[in-house]
Amino acid sequence: MSELMRGLVNQFTNSHFEISDPKGYPVPRDKLNWFMWCPEILEVRTHPYIEVIWADKQDNVYLESMPIGNILDWVEQSNGEDAVRQVLRMDLTGLGTRELKSLLGKIFPTIESRLATYEDIAEKVSSRRQVKLELIWHGRKGATACRLRCVVHLNDSSRESMKTNLESGLSALREAFDKIDKYEG
Repeated sequence: MSELMRGLVNQFTNSHFEISDPKGYPVPRDKLNWFMWCPEILEVRTHPYIEVIWADKQDNVYLESMPIGNILDWVEQSNGEDAVRQVLRMDLTGLGTRELKSLLGKIFPTIESRLATYEDIAEKVSSRRQVKLELIWHGRKGATACRLRCVVHLNDSSRESMKTNLESGLSALREAFDKIDKYEG
C-alpha cells in the first residue's frame, strides 16, 4: 500500500516522496506502519500543504503540512524579545491546541486569538469537505511548531478508492493551508 500511496502522491504533487525511517519526526513508533516525506525543500515549497505522509497499523493515513508557524515567532512578533525568554522556559511538549490556548492565552492574548482563527479555519474546511482536518503541534521545551493534518481512513485499498480519498485529503489541506496563509499575509 505504501508504494501505491507514494505513486499517487508523487502524481498529485509532481514531486518525489520517499519512503524512509522517520528519524526525528514525531510519530508514534509503536503504531507506525510506514512513513514517507518529500526531502527536497524546493519541491516541498511548491506544495507546502503536504510534506509528510504516514500510516498507522490500522491503515489510517496521516497527511501533514509543512509548519504553518511556531509559538516563538508569534510571541516575538506580538510581544517582543522579553516575552520570548518567558516562553523558552516553558515545556510545551505534548500540548494540543486547547492546552496551548489555555497556557499561553492568559499571558499572550494575540496567540490565543491566532490559534482560535486557525482552529476555526480547519473546522470549517473539515466540515465542508467531510474530512478530518486538525492542527497538530510538535513541541519541546521552549518551542512548538504548528502543522495541519488530515486523517484519511482507508477502508478499501483499491487504487481508485485510495486515489479519491487522497485527493479529497490533499484538497482540504491545500484549502486550509491557503486560508491560513492568506490570514497571515
